[in-house]
Amino acid sequence: MFARFILALACSVSTYFIVYSYYGAPKSWLGLALGLVLALLVIKIEQALRKVPLGNIFGGVVGMMIGLLIAFMLAYGLSFVSNIMERQQVVPWVYALLTGVMGYMGLALGAKKIDELNLSGWGQQTAAPPDVRILDTNVIIDGRIADVAEAGFMQGTLIVPRFVLEELQYIADSSDSIKRTRGRRGLDVLNRMQKNTAINIEITDLDSPKLKPWMPS
Repeated sequence: MFARFILALACSVSTYFIVYSYYGAPKSWLGLALGLVLALLVIKIEQALRKVPLGNIFGGVVGMMIGLLIAFMLAYGLSFVSNIMERQQVVPWVYALLTGVMGYMGLALGAKKIDELNLSGWGQQTAAPPDVRILDTNVIIDGRIADVAEAGFMQGTLIVPRFVLEELQYIADSSDSIKRTRGRRGLDVLNRMQKNTAINIEITDLDSPKLKPWMPS
């Protein structure tokens, strides 16, 4: 909240003096209004960017930089076209058009295509997929997974997403006695596996589309 106040203050004061320097005191209040609008716009953009994955932001920035570089090269090439350069009033608008088009294309394509680029795999050999199994609520409540793991027939890491743990707790607190019994049994099974040092079990906040729930046969 304090950072947003500083942003609004900085934008308002800056635009106030910019407008004041060009139009004088009578219209300087427009600078304050423009500064507040600019600050609100920046805050809205910041809130929207919080929901965008970091990889997409990185791809968009890189793509936009490449697009602007291409726009600069095209504009440099057009400087040799005499019939365009003779009309000096058109030149700034041609540059603005190229910058806008190429910058937007680079931003959009970079944000969309970054997922196709596996940066972590550059210069490395293809690693074997991790030996993990993700457990859902029904598997834990069923309880057979604990018997299988304790018998030594379950290798690798057992993953319990945080939302599964919360769902078990929600069922255990249910007013329905049957659901409450099932939920508490699931929590007991999970606690039993966590206490067993021979079982590698982890509770994680991350969800991975590559991990599929393990179901007992």
